[in-house]
Amino acid sequence: MQRKHSIVALVAAGLISVQAHAQEALPASPAVFGEAELTALFDSADKPLQLSALSEQEMRETEGAWWPVVYRVGGGLAGMYGAGYGYLAAGGRDPYTFIGTALGGFAGGLWSPVKGYRSAIGTFGGAFSSTALPTFGSNRGWW
Repeated sequence: MQRKHSIVALVAAGLISVQAHAQEALPASPAVFGEAELTALFDSADKPLQLSALSEQEMRETEGAWWPVVYRVGGGLAGMYGAGYGYLAAGGRDPYTFIGTALGGFAGGLWSPVKGYRSAIGTFGGAFSSTALPTFGSNRGWW
């Protein structure tokens, strides 16, 4: 068992180091702005803001534009459920690791909602078929 952990750790370290070496070199020093540039960028008290109401056509074009946000947040919540339940089902007991795992699942679901939904459906299906269905059947005397 110890040998397997060592092999996995070496492979993970190798993958991380390969990614670290593949990065491009950063510039030696970032651009430094003077006081005049900073004032011009952030101080606009003497200039009025140029705002206007959306036209009826623009309102119709943007109607329903919040669905992608709902889709992504739903994927994040589904990924959170899948990762959290998977951690607990594997015997995890540390609350901080659980929170980190669940947040990682949320971030993964936000990034790729399809994977988040797939994780939740797979987790729910596995939990249903391995616990709820056998318990229901044995309580009814079916098996």
